[in-house]
Amino acid sequence: MLEIDQQLTAGRVVLRINGRIDSMTAQTVQQYLENLTEAGERQIIVDFSRINYISSAGLRVFLLFQKQLQKVDGEIVLCLLSPSIMDIFRMSGFLNLFRILNSLEEIHTLSSSVKDNPAATTRCIDNVNFECLSTEAKPGHLTLIGSQQKMAESEYGAEDIYSVRAGDLQFGLGFAALGDDYESTKNLFGEALIVNSSLFYYPAVKRPLVDYMLVSEVNTNIEYKFFFGLNITGQFSQVLAFEYKDGFIDLKKLAAIINDLNPAQATGVVLIAESKGLLGMYLKKSPIIENKPVNGLSIYSPENFAEWMDFPVEPTDFNRIVVGCGLTIRDKAAVPSDVARLLPDHSAIHLHAAIFEKGPLNKKASNFEIELKRLINESQVGKVMHILDGSRFSSGLIGLIDLEF
Repeated sequence: MLEIDQQLTAGRVVLRINGRIDSMTAQTVQQYLENLTEAGERQIIVDFSRINYISSAGLRVFLLFQKQLQKVDGEIVLCLLSPSIMDIFRMSGFLNLFRILNSLEEIHTLSSSVKDNPAATTRCIDNVNFECLSTEAKPGHLTLIGSQQKMAESEYGAEDIYSVRAGDLQFGLGFAALGDDYESTKNLFGEALIVNSSLFYYPAVKRPLVDYMLVSEVNTNIEYKFFFGLNITGQFSQVLAFEYKDGFIDLKKLAAIINDLNPAQATGVVLIAESKGLLGMYLKKSPIIENKPVNGLSIYSPENFAEWMDFPVEPTDFNRIVVGCGLTIRDKAAVPSDVARLLPDHSAIHLHAAIFEKGPLNKKASNFEIELKRLINESQVGKVMHILDGSRFSSGLIGLIDLEF
């Protein structure tokens, strides 16, 4: 029988495992390590002094988490390996992939690969710890694509499609599709997210799967089709890292803090966060004229809402990595009316997000752009949604672009 307990030594979590790690127990070790990484631990020491055997099934668990943690400047450290266990790691070719300690006392000599950034400032707001990096970036720009006016009545047609070159986009959201013409795309339009010129969207069909186009060069002829969208371009004026150790912060409160921290009346927001339950929605059908409700009512009316919208009443997608783009406004009266209308009623933020698989995050503000690129290029995405105010997050990174009009 496998037994696992943990202790804190020199600020590091030490796992003490007693027993045999093989195909029957490896899943237990994997779940324990997964819980630790989801709780934010990035450097985990494993005490092998009471492990009497490890098979390849166990080795793969440690290799899996070593690879995950190294992506976010973390690691698994092995301690007190017996000669026989050391030989198993060596013969498997895994020995050089880990730091090895000969005693628990050596933990005090470990230095984390994550360094503090002297340019960053820290503060605590409503029990949320923030690390803030500020720059001298000039204000960015917000560009509207198409119009939302025909959405509610499902009246879009071929004349309402806007083709936009990928290289002209930076960050944003909208209702979009990939394809060459109206006929091939009209039933595929769905919630869309633009990140570093790449597009992720969720086709409005019965069994949707996220489709996407990853773009590494701005000089590309690839075009995206929009019924509606907004494009935010510019440099980040601030990058924030936030963490709520003992709970979560909802999107409404996060938007309020962003508006308190940032002086701009309108701010482009790029979010990377760990979800503690999402409230979101997406369309089940493309709002084209061919799908217009026969009862003549809005797709948002009580009579039509369930047919048109996927809208869970309880939070979903716990412990997922969320990458979102959107817009927050401090005072709707202080911005142009067409910009103010982009925000839902009684909300200070309009955000679309791609929901990625579970995994650790590098939570240093200085690593924001590296982490953003890693996630969109390497992680598996499950859906794209319009994210609502009640969505909850435990920690993450936020890039802010001041907008001018």
